[in-house]
Amino acid sequence: MEDGTLARRPFLRICPSCGEDGMILWLGGYTGTLYKCPSCEYIGPIVIEEEGPETDDEVRQYSARLSRVNRTLNWAGLLFGLSFMALGLVVGFSPLPLRDGQVGSYGLGVFTLGTVLVIASGLFWIIDRSRTSDKGS
Repeated sequence: MEDGTLARRPFLRICPSCGEDGMILWLGGYTGTLYKCPSCEYIGPIVIEEEGPETDDEVRQYSARLSRVNRTLNWAGLLFGLSFMALGLVVGFSPLPLRDGQVGSYGLGVFTLGTVLVIASGLFWIIDRSRTSDKGS
């Protein structure tokens, strides 16, 4: 950049589903493009493009930031899931009828939603932990 030319940094193509870099162009043409993620097998037109890091230090900083974001999202999913599970139990065993005296089905639905959130956040936590242990940090 000192000589007046504009140097372009490489772009990272990040999967919107799993957050991994390395999306590949799967199909492309006049009507649009489809990208495929080799990690999670996502196929779709949406890809997140960011300027790539130039140095190894920037790569480490980017990985640390992404790990912090993943951890925060996992904790949020866990807390929301536990809240929905508690709300489902309260509504399920509540003496107040919501519609036609059938309150148990509402509670069961909310409890199930909370259970799915807790399981998903646990699975993402396991995946995140396995990625960080592979890198040696």
